[in-house]
Amino acid sequence: MKMLSDIIKNLVRKPSTEKYPYTKKKTPKGFRGKHEYDREKCIYCGLCAKACPVHTIGVIRDKKFWQLDLSKCIFCARCEEVCPTKCLKLGNEFEMASDKKEDFIIK
Repeated sequence: MKMLSDIIKNLVRKPSTEKYPYTKKKTPKGFRGKHEYDREKCIYCGLCAKACPVHTIGVIRDKKFWQLDLSKCIFCARCEEVCPTKCLKLGNEFEMASDKKEDFIIK
């Protein structure tokens, strides 16, 4: 009898799982996802590269070159904290799976 009552309760209850690929989950405030970089705001000062603990950012000021390798990044947000122009920030994108190394490099 107990089992029958559980079955009836579960038939009318809202499902506890989410249909993940079809309905995207919202990220919480302060989430550290894929970096967003605004080339127009960047002054190529190199502070983000100096602050990065795993040396994943490369900056060449003379050539106005900036590059970030997400495959090495630990998403600590130090680069975002020290950027004087706020041209670099951690976004909400978390689906970054790929089998190509080029997909993890932001220029």
